[in-house]
Amino acid sequence: MGLVGGNFKNFPISYEKWPPVPNDPYKNDAYHNIIQRRFKVDGDKQKKYILQALGKKWKDARCKLFHDYYNPELTREQNLALCPTGKAVTLEQWATFIDYRLRGKDFGNV
Repeated sequence: MGLVGGNFKNFPISYEKWPPVPNDPYKNDAYHNIIQRRFKVDGDKQKKYILQALGKKWKDARCKLFHDYYNPELTREQNLALCPTGKAVTLEQWATFIDYRLRGKDFGNV
């Protein structure tokens, strides 16, 4: 599940939380084209559990990505330049993600 949920080709980082990530194309595609091809699963209860697990892995991967690539000592623009390459993250997604993570933070006179 971690490999699927943590792959940002499957689920973009630009959504703030798991519920707003669209079923089509993201959740249903991952379930049908990745999970069901590798495992024998069917039924709504199994699908619900799997999607919840994917959401948790997606959330954990986003947290790790932020901690690995965001530097609080740099400006927003400098952090945008640190957009993770090779992680299927676009600059637009990275900017949205940084803005979301920093929303409501008190930086004093910064």
